[in-house]
Amino acid sequence: MADDMFIKGADELIQALKDLPLELNKAELRAGLVKGAQFLRDRIREAAPVSDNVPPRGGRFKGMKPGNLRRSIKARGRRGTRTEAAAAVTGPFYAKWVEFGHTLKSHGKKADRRVIGHVPANPFIRTTVEANKEAVVDEVRKGVVAYLARRFQRLRGKRPSG
Repeated sequence: MADDMFIKGADELIQALKDLPLELNKAELRAGLVKGAQFLRDRIREAAPVSDNVPPRGGRFKGMKPGNLRRSIKARGRRGTRTEAAAAVTGPFYAKWVEFGHTLKSHGKKADRRVIGHVPANPFIRTTVEANKEAVVDEVRKGVVAYLARRFQRLRGKRPSG
């Protein structure tokens, strides 16, 4: 997303990931983090609201269809730093408006705009992260184990037998 969004309770998730018992190199950790991010992405997509309204054909909503928020949620590995790996779940710029709610204002010159309504918060991201903290840590562990198993198989395959 364009703006960072911080989720209460994510600190415990991050600490649990830091407390993983293995000392891992960056590639192994990134593989696990991407697996965990993909798991969380799938849970957030399931929880994302889908509008029943079909937007008008013109204007800035041209081409948007119901379910666009759900389809736009992605999981990616990130560069991180020299010593840390990273992965992120991202969404469209308006996900924060759905998550936290927003006011509706009339169109026109900035000075003439007035509040005409309020859209209530629909905290689908925060509740999903909170409900799946332990499962994400398990997925990260599984991702690391799968990565290590693949590397071990490659090393065994390259060794001369005998």
